Amino acid sequence: MVKLRIVTLLAALGALVAGCAETGGTGAVASIASDAASSPARELTGTWRGWFVQTGSDGHVDGEMTLVIKDDATYKIRSVRRGRGDVSGSNDAGVIAVNGRTVTLKSDGGSWISLVRKGDMLYGVTKAPSGHSLQYSFQRSSGVPSESP
Repeated sequence: MVKLRIVTLLAALGALVAGCAETGGTGAVASIASDAASSPARELTGTWRGWFVQTGSDGHVDGEMTLVIKDDATYKIRSVRRGRGDVSGSNDAGVIAVNGRTVTLKSDGGSWISLVRKGDMLYGVTKAPSGHSLQYSFQRSSGVPSESP
């Protein structure tokens, strides 16, 4: 289990670096929701199940997530932190943007998460509002099957 997490973390970090190099580090995004009908975002339509885990610090935060992407390039995400029976979870929504293999979840609240796509997997590492780094991984559980890019 530890080996799998280390390998996944290294793959996610490598993909994040590759994703930044692909966009030139500018955060530029090729397609947005207005181009949804013809964009690669349509290929992501469906339900994705995944998890998140805090990386690189003393504390430990982890949980499960469900990401639903609609064919109009909007998304809803629900996360539930493990070990916190008193917390009902959190919800977010926004639009997705696709640039090559990089998929960006742009929250209506202004934050964003950059993920890398490999077939029916999405993964990445980002900073949480708390300042901690979080690793994300999703696998498609329903929707349009896709080919590896």
